Amino acid sequence: MSLEDDIDGFWDDNQPDYPRLVDYLCRQLTDGVDFYEIHDALNQSKWANSFGTHDSSKKNWDSKISPKMLEAIKKDSVALFEIDKDLFGRRITKSHIQSILRHNARDIFSYLLKTSPDLIKRFLTGEKLSTDMIRNLIDCQTADLLSYLLDKYPKSLFNKNILAWDLLCLLCVCFNIRTISVKKDIWNDKSNGFSGCNWLQEVEVQEGTTIIGAGKFENCRALTNVVIPASVRQIGFAAFSGCSSLKRFVLPEGVGIIRRSAFANSGLTEIILPQSILRIEGNAFANCNLSNVILPENITFIAPNCFSGCSSLSNIAIPNKVTIIDRGAFRDCSKLTSVVIPSRVTTIERFAFLGCTGLTNLVIHEGVVEIQERAFQGCTGLASVVIPDSVTSIGNEAFEGCSHLMNVSLPAKAYRGKGVFRNCAQELVIQERENSWELYTLVGEK
Repeated sequence: MSLEDDIDGFWDDNQPDYPRLVDYLCRQLTDGVDFYEIHDALNQSKWANSFGTHDSSKKNWDSKISPKMLEAIKKDSVALFEIDKDLFGRRITKSHIQSILRHNARDIFSYLLKTSPDLIKRFLTGEKLSTDMIRNLIDCQTADLLSYLLDKYPKSLFNKNILAWDLLCLLCVCFNIRTISVKKDIWNDKSNGFSGCNWLQEVEVQEGTTIIGAGKFENCRALTNVVIPASVRQIGFAAFSGCSSLKRFVLPEGVGIIRRSAFANSGLTEIILPQSILRIEGNAFANCNLSNVILPENITFIAPNCFSGCSSLSNIAIPNKVTIIDRGAFRDCSKLTSVVIPSRVTTIERFAFLGCTGLTNLVIHEGVVEIQERAFQGCTGLASVVIPDSVTSIGNEAFEGCSHLMNVSLPAKAYRGKGVFRNCAQELVIQERENSWELYTLVGEK
């Protein structure tokens, strides 16, 4: 029998067997059956009419609440909430609880659960729950309350305002299912996948998957482990962005592209990149906690803001095939101590190493043609720089604010923008090289 047939077995037009269906779904999830397969079977079964087909619009209850109370809810301030309630003798109503859930005011909701649990239960059991309410209840970490609803009032969770997807997520929370398995044919669709599912800790992606689609695990703040099969070729836009508990990630050989912001603002401290990668897009690892990265040999450019804000990054080797270091690529990597620019690089774009305060060793090989504006601005650890003869242009404020920079050697023919060496060390000596490599010491305008 198929999953759909099994699920149909719990349906009765007169008396649907909610408890047995719930028990069956939990067993399938616990046994590692594909989450999407269960979801699709539920939506194609006789139970399908018990669920909505799209996110219900959020009704705005804010207009029925006093401005001060609404301000307290938006700020999630228990103190302000209580002051307004006590001062005006306000009774907590349906509108208040709706608004608390709508704005995800966790502290206030937890406070009411402790002080007025019966009030919350009465409201929820008498209210036709909706998708956004369920998601906020899950996000407020109310597993006990959701279990109570499931046990005492399961019918309230089977209605047109709730998606089958959210019911399955609710079951995972209530029964402490933190690991899921997912199948190959869903990752390139337009759904948000598990985005924002803060209960999710581990994911096993099945063999055959080729793309981890855009935003599929974005802001899954409890996610700690992801198993990626060898069939994957692409990590999509913001796929793991904001996964703050994700520390280590291993990409298998065969992955060719990491899309924009794929791991941005995550908790990554280590990333294993295979040599098969040809393209890493902008912001891919922005604001991560990476300390050391070995880039694949075949990439030809470092994308905009690729490692921007990686304040723990202390070591990076730029591959020899790279021709462009794009804008802000290593901006504010404050622990980066040494950088070697290989000979195939022609352009160091603006802000590329801005704010790399720990940078003490900079080697720029012959071949670089242009150093754009503010490329090394604020690199306060630099004491000396040799700019090769191939450089023809140094942009505005390229080395501005390098307060310990005392010695610079550069080609006399190179164009210099405004304030290239402004606010560097007072003792700064700039040596201009003619073709004969004769050195001239410049005094005055920097």
